[in-house]
Amino acid sequence: MNAILAENLQVCMNKHKTLHTRLALSKKAGVGQSTVGRILRQEVDPAVSMIGKLAKALDVTPSTLVIDKEDEASPLKAMTEESALQMIMEISGDWNDDDFLTLIFAHKT
Repeated sequence: MNAILAENLQVCMNKHKTLHTRLALSKKAGVGQSTVGRILRQEVDPAVSMIGKLAKALDVTPSTLVIDKEDEASPLKAMTEESALQMIMEISGDWNDDDFLTLIFAHKT
């Protein structure tokens, strides 16, 4: 999961006109610059709320950052990012961050 997140985050940063640096993204997202660096280096397992902050700052959906678009086995691959996020939110109820990640990456275990 960390490798996918790091790769997708870097791609989104590279595509963004003003948030292509760790400093710019960290300021916009309201997170520490070192946190962005640690995510990019795959040193942490960020909470869903952190992924949400980064996605919002980059103007993408959280699923853009966590779904491996190259994984043909992913049950979420065929879904649009918006429908995948909607499905997750509808069935999640009061789940915690680990529950979300388990749902998203269950097919890999």
